[in-house]
Amino acid sequence: MDLIDHALKSSEIFRSFLKETDITEQEFLLLEDAIYDHSKGENIKSSIGLAFVLADKLDVTYHRTINSSIQDTLNLEFQKIKKEDIKINPNELIVTYIVDGTLDLDIIMEWKKCITIPKKTAAYLNKNFVFTIKDKIVTN
Repeated sequence: MDLIDHALKSSEIFRSFLKETDITEQEFLLLEDAIYDHSKGENIKSSIGLAFVLADKLDVTYHRTINSSIQDTLNLEFQKIKKEDIKINPNELIVTYIVDGTLDLDIIMEWKKCITIPKKTAAYLNKNFVFTIKDKIVTN
């Protein structure tokens, strides 16, 4: 299943799940757009969409990657990430990966989305982007 199929399937599940709720049509459309757009990480229409993108793209922790059918070098490195911490303050979007043991930063940096997605989000929010791993600033 590619990313577009994933997003489409997610929005279909959302539609069927919320048919019988008391949310307004405007709320429904806002959430549906956010779910559909979360896989692409572009053309985000709301802060809810931004939150979905960050949650989906940056959740590369042990718990999400350990059961992946792909156990390549990158996924094995991701399994050392025990938690991600995302903070948004008045001037910055700060993404921190908290890891156990040693982490090969070169391997992690091969996965461009760990930088491009939060950087795009920070630009959308008109904030600086800071990325840290184990209290070491990787990029800002």
